[in-house]
Amino acid sequence: MKTKDKSSSRSKKQTKSFGQDRNTLLQNLQETKRELDMAQLGFNQSTDPDLIEFYLFEIDALRARHTYLLRRIKALESPQLSPTSPQLAPESPQTTQ
Repeated sequence: MKTKDKSSSRSKKQTKSFGQDRNTLLQNLQETKRELDMAQLGFNQSTDPDLIEFYLFEIDALRARHTYLLRRIKALESPQLSPTSPQLAPESPQTTQ
C-alpha cells in the first residue's frame, strides 16, 4: 500500500507543480504584454532617432520573449510534444544522388 501512497502523492505534487509553473508562465506572459504595450507607446511618441532605435530593439526582444513564453505554456499543456521532441521539428525532404 505504501507504493500507492507514494505514487498518488507524487502525482499530486506534479499536478501542483504544473499549476504553479503554468501560473508563473501566464503571469510572465501578462507582464511581457504590458511591457510590449509600453514599448510600442514609447516608440509611437518618440521623435529622437536614438530612442526610436532603442524601442525597435526592445519591441523585438519583447516579442521574442512573448513567443518563448507561449511555446513553454503550450509544451506544459501537452507534455508529449515538448519543444525538443522530434515531432515538432520540420521534416526535411529526402534527397537522393
